Amino acid sequence: MKKVKGLGFLAFILCLSLVLPSLVFDVSAATTGFLNLNKLMDTSSTSSGSFTLTADSRFFIVSKAEPAENLVEVVQLASGQFAEDGKPTSQTLPIVYGTELFSQDGDILIVINDTYAPDAYRISVDSKIKITASNDRGVLYGLNTLLKYFRAEGGNTIPCFTVSNTPDVKERIFMLDCARKYFTKDWICNLIRELSWMGYNTLELHFTEDGGMRLDIWDPAYFTSANGNDFSWLMGGEGAYWVDVEDPDAGEYLETAEIVEILNVAKQYRIDVIPAFDTPYHSEHMCRKYEEYAETNPNGFFTYGEEEYYNGELPNINYWKEGNSGVKYN
Repeated sequence: MKKVKGLGFLAFILCLSLVLPSLVFDVSAATTGFLNLNKLMDTSSTSSGSFTLTADSRFFIVSKAEPAENLVEVVQLASGQFAEDGKPTSQTLPIVYGTELFSQDGDILIVINDTYAPDAYRISVDSKIKITASNDRGVLYGLNTLLKYFRAEGGNTIPCFTVSNTPDVKERIFMLDCARKYFTKDWICNLIRELSWMGYNTLELHFTEDGGMRLDIWDPAYFTSANGNDFSWLMGGEGAYWVDVEDPDAGEYLETAEIVEILNVAKQYRIDVIPAFDTPYHSEHMCRKYEEYAETNPNGFFTYGEEEYYNGELPNINYWKEGNSGVKYN
């Protein structure tokens, strides 16, 4: 880190520039009016005057010691989003830290206050902007909300105001069924960015269903199981049986490296990921794939616990087919 001298205070520039991939949301139009944004907050009030973001503004983390890495990460992320919007320019604003005494007019102050509820935040706009939150996720929500206010006004100037917001529930979950329908890695990463923008904190990825099994976690570059089982032959899918159209993504699935990338983007945007596997019910795809695999690999086996199970020794599986009353095991 570079040591900053001048004006009698100590601060470190943590980030002068940050290159981020293009974000999924449209920056060309304001999403809501200023007053409509206030209606979404738990509390809101306005005051006279205005605040203008300039090229001399900074993201100022109020801290006597070097801030935690996770807090710096979300401020870096927000700095990149502001630059994507041209707020105030396409160049990212510097990120510094120090005691509040040495902040300047035009700065965006970041304050951690552990008395706040988890993920809650308060924004106060005067000659400086102060965002107070209990944790890094709350800081990210506060910075996202601040950017929404700038978008609503359409420029680099916003009225002075104070708002606060606390989530009504601890977990704000979006469930994506990516088993019946295949979704690409890029699509899911863009979804994660949108979810964070909207205040969600959890994404459930439903990977297995009658229509398919859409993730391969047996890449040897990542797979470290001692027994060496490899079930990559289970991967793929044909879409939902109740959809009377041909699946354009038949056989498609996410590879291990893609899953790792999805998880890294989720971590960056403070989205927790819950993997969902619908078994033993809704296992038509896995039963069908096992039947095909066993017919061509009767001597194949897998290890469970201390035992080896050979395909030729296992019972046949009659999976659900049209006209059958259900799944039967012989």
